[in-house]
Amino acid sequence: MPENYAIVKKAERFFFLENGKAQLMLGGEVHNFSASTVASMAKNVWPYVVDIGLNTLLIPVYWEDIEKEPGVFTFDLIDDHLENAAKHQIKVIFLWFGLWKNGLSAYVPSWVKTNRSEYFHVVAQNYEPMNCISPFCEQAVTADCQALAQFSQYLSQHPLKDQVCMLQLQNEVGCLTKRDYSAAAQHVYQAELPSAVKKLFPEASDWSELTDEVFMAYGFSQALEKMAQTVKQSLALPLFTNAWVQKEGKQPGDYPSGGPTKHVLSIWQALAPSLSALAPDVYEENYQEIINDYQVLSQPLLIPETRKDLKYISNSFYAFGRGALLYSPFGIEDIKKYEVEVIDEDYEFLKQLGLDKAAFNPAGSLPYLKQCYSIIDSVTPFLVDDTIQPIPFKKEGTASFCHEDQEYRLTVKYLSTEAVDQLNSAGFFFKLQASYYFVGCNIAIFHEAVDPQRKSELLQLEEGYFDNGQWQVERVLNGDERYMPYIGNRPKIIKLALYSYER
Repeated sequence: MPENYAIVKKAERFFFLENGKAQLMLGGEVHNFSASTVASMAKNVWPYVVDIGLNTLLIPVYWEDIEKEPGVFTFDLIDDHLENAAKHQIKVIFLWFGLWKNGLSAYVPSWVKTNRSEYFHVVAQNYEPMNCISPFCEQAVTADCQALAQFSQYLSQHPLKDQVCMLQLQNEVGCLTKRDYSAAAQHVYQAELPSAVKKLFPEASDWSELTDEVFMAYGFSQALEKMAQTVKQSLALPLFTNAWVQKEGKQPGDYPSGGPTKHVLSIWQALAPSLSALAPDVYEENYQEIINDYQVLSQPLLIPETRKDLKYISNSFYAFGRGALLYSPFGIEDIKKYEVEVIDEDYEFLKQLGLDKAAFNPAGSLPYLKQCYSIIDSVTPFLVDDTIQPIPFKKEGTASFCHEDQEYRLTVKYLSTEAVDQLNSAGFFFKLQASYYFVGCNIAIFHEAVDPQRKSELLQLEEGYFDNGQWQVERVLNGDERYMPYIGNRPKIIKLALYSYER
C-alpha cells in the first residue's frame, strides 16, 4: 500500500507529509449532525467551507448510517463527501463515529442498540446501566471492527481515495462513570494484572492498587488498538483518536473515564501503538497547559476540535508555533453561515458539557480566520523546515514573553484585553539570516542587546507577506512605528532587523 500521507519524526519534531512534502492541515470540523445526509451537506456545509482558507475538512462517518442492517453496507454519503472534496480541492479527515462518541454509544446501529444482551453496556457502581457499550464487550468491538474493515476496504478502492489524508477512530471515548462494573469488566478487574500494565506500574500487584481511570484506559485503548489494526490492513493512513480533556477540579465520570486524558496517556501510548497521535480537543483558556500535557509524549500535536469564537482564532498561530500539524475549529460551517443567517446553538446542551457558550459564537470570526489561515499557509515552508525553530507565545496569565538569543533579548508584551471584538495576543516568530519575522496579533515588541555594554536599535522594520517563500514588502515602517514595533488586532507579519553599538 503506497503511503501518500504519513507522519514522520525528524530532529525531534513531527511532520505531516503529503506525497513526501511536508504540509500543515488548516482544518475545520463540521457539526456532528451536518454530515448525516447529502442534502444537509449540500445546504449547510459545502457552500460555507469554501473560500475561507481551509485545506482540510473533518467529517463524521456514522456506523448507524453505513450498516443499517447487519452485514449490509451502503456508502452513498461517503461518495458524496469525496466528490465534493475533490470538486473544492480540499482534503478530508473522516471521523469514525462508531461504538463511542463523547462517552456515549449514540451512533451505533439500531440492531446494536436494541440487543443489550449481546452488546452489553457499562454498569455504574450503583448497578445502573449507562448509555455506553462496555469496552470489555468483545462482541461489540468485533462488530465495530467488521464495519471499519468494510469502510476501510471501500475507501482503499475508491477512485477519490487520495482526498482522505487521515482517520480519527471514535470520538472522545470513555464512559461517564468512574468504572465499569459489568460482569465482563469485573472478571478482568479481579484477574491478574496484564503484563503490559504491570510493565507500566511495576509496584502494583492488582487493579485495586491502580485508579479506576487506569482500568478503563486499559479497556478502551485495547479496543481502539484492535480497530486501528483493522484499518491498517486496507489503508496506509495516519490514525488518531481525540480526547475530552480533564478540567480543573473534575473527576473521571465528569469527563469520559478511560479516554486519553493526561493521567493515562502512557497507557494509551503503550497499548494503542497503531495510533499516530492522542489529540486534545481544546475549548479551555489554559491552551499552553493542555498542549504541554500532550507533548509530554513523543507524538505529533493535532488539535481536531477547538473554539470558533473570534478571540480564539489567533490561537491557531500559537498552536502551529508549538508544532501542531492540524488545527480545526468545531462547527466550521457556522463561521461563514453566520454572515447570512441566524445560527441556532443548543446552549443548554453546551452547559451540560461544561462548555462556555461563547466558544460556539462565530460572530466576527470569518475575516480573521481567513487572514490567520492565509498567513499560516504563506509561512508553512518555514514552519515545516527542520532547520528553523519557531518561537511561540500566547497571553495566558502573564503580561509578557521574553526570549534571548546570542545577541538580543526580545520581549513580547501582550496588548489584548477582555473586549469581545479583540483577538487573543498570540503568535510566533522565527529568524532567517539576521532578521526576525513576527506572526501574530495584539503584541508589542521590545528589544535590547544581551551585552550590557551595547545598545540595540532597529535597523529595518517592514510589514509584508511571503509569496512562495520570498518576502514581499507591503510597507516600510518608519517614524512613530520605530518607537515600539507592534501588531494590532489585525493579524499580520512584520520583519525587523536589529543592530547594536557600544554605549
